[in-house]
Amino acid sequence: MVATVLGTLLSGLGLFFIGVKLVGDHMKQMAGRKFRQVVSRVTQNRFLAGGWGLVSGALLQSSSAITFIVVSLISAGLIQVRKALPIITWSNVGGSVLVLLAVLDIRLFVLYLLGATGLCFYLDLDKSPRYRNLTGALLGIGLLFLGLDLIKSGASALKEFEALRHFLDYSQHSYALVFIAGALVTFVAQSSTTVSVVAVTMAAAGLIGINQTMMLIYGTNLGSGLNTVFLSSNLRGSARQAAIFQTLFKCSGVALLVPLFYLEIYSGLPLIKALTEVSGSDTGGQMAIVYLILQIVSAVLVTIFSSPILKLLERLAPPTHEEALSKPQFLLDQALEEPETALDLVEKESLRLTKRFPDYLDSIREETKGNERMKPETVHQASQSLLKEMDGFMTDLMDQSMSRHSLERGIAVRNLTGLIASLEESLFEWIKIIHGNTFSDGMTRQIHMLAESMHAVLMSLVDALESPDAFNLEVIQALTADRSDTMEELRKSVLREETSLPYPEQQALYAITNIFERIFWLMRRIALLLQSLYSKAD
Repeated sequence: MVATVLGTLLSGLGLFFIGVKLVGDHMKQMAGRKFRQVVSRVTQNRFLAGGWGLVSGALLQSSSAITFIVVSLISAGLIQVRKALPIITWSNVGGSVLVLLAVLDIRLFVLYLLGATGLCFYLDLDKSPRYRNLTGALLGIGLLFLGLDLIKSGASALKEFEALRHFLDYSQHSYALVFIAGALVTFVAQSSTTVSVVAVTMAAAGLIGINQTMMLIYGTNLGSGLNTVFLSSNLRGSARQAAIFQTLFKCSGVALLVPLFYLEIYSGLPLIKALTEVSGSDTGGQMAIVYLILQIVSAVLVTIFSSPILKLLERLAPPTHEEALSKPQFLLDQALEEPETALDLVEKESLRLTKRFPDYLDSIREETKGNERMKPETVHQASQSLLKEMDGFMTDLMDQSMSRHSLERGIAVRNLTGLIASLEESLFEWIKIIHGNTFSDGMTRQIHMLAESMHAVLMSLVDALESPDAFNLEVIQALTADRSDTMEELRKSVLREETSLPYPEQQALYAITNIFERIFWLMRRIALLLQSLYSKAD
């Protein structure tokens, strides 16, 4: 009997968690750049942003996932924190849909849904790029609710266990214990909605009482807030502001409703519990309403105090300089309707990115050593974020209907951004190898000479991108002529002078000179591509 009940519960929980993960993962895959474009548009209106958050929360069933999607949009400079807050706020309310559905008898619907999903798999729709995420999400929904049904069956049988009844009787006199348990379980499960659904299901089965379930639900919100703090510990600047806001949202409703809970229990004043009883729902329905009330109260509180909250967020997580480097300044989604204009903007963004490349060498060059404005790692991370946005922009642009001339130019510009991305990667790799090793005086002098040479050519490359006339492009081609013989002679010279050069330093020598050659080759390729691009334009 015990093994059967536990097996039913565990299998139900397993199916439920698998379903939640499948739904979340596949919905996030469906929420690609198009999703982000919609978000950037709807945030122009506070009510549209809130409505979009409500819908997103209902679909993804994870306010934390939506928070971190918003964080990525803020990091990319697509939306401002102030305009993103309504999305986060109302996505939490949208997440209540799953809790409300958990108390309904939709078993027949779920069985038909699983049957239809199985047919989709039989027809190999799960392998179709167009339908695979939708098919996976439908499977997740079916497993999710099938798991809930098993949990209800197992929970009903648990009432027969005497030891469990004693524990539940004890917990009725220690609401704080239940509250803490809800927070801890949610911190581990990383979803207040998931834990609340299980709690509501157990309440509907009569396994736990109304008071206990209310405190458990309140605890899940606190645990979700703590989990957001933990997951966002590596964030900085405006991106961290969004994560902190989600934590404040989760805690605000708890801070108000927990005192009201104790006031209602010990004074008899009719408040939240009495309000749910008026609905006439069963225990499960009442607890689902409690969860909904908690989210709505939190949403109202953060909306009322939005101005002081924004000021607090700016104090706790002021914007960083890295944000300015990682955000596009010229890429506008509206420009996608005009391919030639969009390509001009990509070229401007490419120039802006390339202008920071000479700064990579500040930590190596004699005249700037120790005075670098930003660590190479920071510049690299910001550049990678910007390149990702540029690549997404170009992907959307190339999907547009364009003239033959615009298409040819688009291919050339995309090749250009690809070469610039490779150049950035190579520069960072070169710097990283130099910083990661200790060199002799003779080797250090050679590295300084290479850095000065590279800096001069990088500055010339910036000039060529800014003014791609024949003279500047010919200068780049002359400066980036084949360096293989020069590098080979340099390696031999160092090895002759440093007869006892350690093996790790010899490896570093070969890596530095090989990457140096690659950097010059990439700059030459860029110059040749620019020459081809602008000769066609003429």
